[in-house]
Amino acid sequence: MLTIDGVLILFIILIGIVGVVRGFLKELGVTLVMVATLWAIDILLPIAERLLNEGKLAFLGLGPLAENQGAQTLLFLLFSAITVFAAFISYQGETLSYEGTAPKGVLGLVLSFLIGAANGYLIFGNLWWLANRYNYPFGMIVGPLPESSQQIIAAHLLPLDLLAAGTADVGVVNLLAIILIVLIILKVIR
Repeated sequence: MLTIDGVLILFIILIGIVGVVRGFLKELGVTLVMVATLWAIDILLPIAERLLNEGKLAFLGLGPLAENQGAQTLLFLLFSAITVFAAFISYQGETLSYEGTAPKGVLGLVLSFLIGAANGYLIFGNLWWLANRYNYPFGMIVGPLPESSQQIIAAHLLPLDLLAAGTADVGVVNLLAIILIVLIILKVIR
């Protein structure tokens, strides 16, 4: 039986292999879309939680998050759907690829794998972060998390904790915004 961190590693490797097949420049396009998506989620999630906690969505039968598993499940589904939709569109839709010539040989394969693996981390790491934030709805996790999974969460190694404000107080450097600006600059410069 796999642990949740084992599943994350498996998906990171799988998307890394997809990166090798698709190539470095196309995978950078996916990275741009995923970073923009996570940045948007980092902005929208606190707003949605505040609306719920202040009772402004009570007319929908949704109360404060701490008291309402339905509200937690709804937010998990909403933000997970946004993540999956962005990943699907960036892989399936019109590919946003960078101009230029990808490195050839082993260097090209390694870069393609690493960018693909980073995309896997952004996609599946965010899904894990959301599941953890909203208490693993639908009985995703039975019993306590394995020690290794608890350490990953405690060390804030999931995307929205590592690269954005996540659940931290205001004042944390939002690396997603910086990465997004760099990726856009790289897209524009030829």
